[in-house]
Amino acid sequence: MSEHPPGGSPEWLREISEVMGRAGRALSEALEMAEPAARRAAAELARMRQTLAAQGAMGSAYRGDLDELRAALEALTAEQLQEISAAAALLASMADDVLRETTS
Repeated sequence: MSEHPPGGSPEWLREISEVMGRAGRALSEALEMAEPAARRAAAELARMRQTLAAQGAMGSAYRGDLDELRAALEALTAEQLQEISAAAALLASMADDVLRETTS
C-alpha cells in the first residue's frame, strides 16, 4: 500500500525537488561567475609561457648555445619572434649605451 494518497506526492519529495532546483541554479550561477576568472587565468598562463620561452632563448644566447637557441626560437610563433627580436634590439642598444657611459 502507498503511504500517500493516489495522485499526490509526499511532502519530502517536493522538498527534495525544490532543493535540487535551487542547487542547480546556484551551481549555474557559480559557473557563470567562474568563467571570466578562468579566461583571465588562461591568458596569464599563456603570457607566463611566452615569458619563460623568451627567457629560455635568452639563456641559450647568453651561454652561446646556438643549437639550443635555434630550437627554442623555432618553437615560437611569428608574433613571439617579432617581440623577442624587438626586445633583443632594445636590450642591445641599452647595453651599448650603459657600456659607453661606464667606460667614458
